[in-house]
Amino acid sequence: MQYFEYCFADRLFYDEPNRWAAEHKGYRQATMPVPDGRQTGAKGPWFNYMRTTSPPPKQGWKIHVSATRETAQRVLDITADYCLRQEIPFKFLVSEAAFIGRNLKCADRSGSGKFITIYPASDERLETILTDLDPLLTGLGAPYILSALRWKDGPLYLRYGGFVERLIRNELGEPAMAIETPDGDLVVDRREPVFYVPDWVEPPAFLADHLSDRKRSDPPADFRGESPSATSTRTTS
Repeated sequence: MQYFEYCFADRLFYDEPNRWAAEHKGYRQATMPVPDGRQTGAKGPWFNYMRTTSPPPKQGWKIHVSATRETAQRVLDITADYCLRQEIPFKFLVSEAAFIGRNLKCADRSGSGKFITIYPASDERLETILTDLDPLLTGLGAPYILSALRWKDGPLYLRYGGFVERLIRNELGEPAMAIETPDGDLVVDRREPVFYVPDWVEPPAFLADHLSDRKRSDPPADFRGESPSATSTRTTS
């Protein structure tokens, strides 16, 4: 999957994704003047807004914001404005080309849907950000992020993971992002298309209902389909 983005520029040959990306517009937050107290920088498909006064924690609960191609700039306008006013570090996919690449049919499902990532400094800030942004973003429409826990019915999701890049070798001997255990050991920060919480992490109390709802197997009330009991009573003639 690490070579996937090099398939975009040409149908027959691998090439730098920048050639294809140049045909798609970038999001305005990647070119606007940098506010005081902030530093910016691009890494791969991501554009970062970090604080100069204090770095974010090395790991914790992060917020992912999803969007559609049509609503992406509007979602970024709302989220970036909020994060800049509240002095919260965040990053976003730098251009429409990067957005498309992350959401194609063959893209890595563990990262699909992730358009913006926000880095709260604490669990208290996490709750505040979710509460503040939810009414501003709900209704804009967005794909589901398989690797994260959905917050209410909007485009906000969250998961526990690393905030800064720390690498170790996984079971295949490949470099992998890492998080730290309470004993100080580095372990792989699992990034799979399924929501996962490390064993030693105690989720904040305000997430209890969301975690409980996620475990339910009952279909939604408006789900169009027949129950197993209905289909099991059918017979053939």
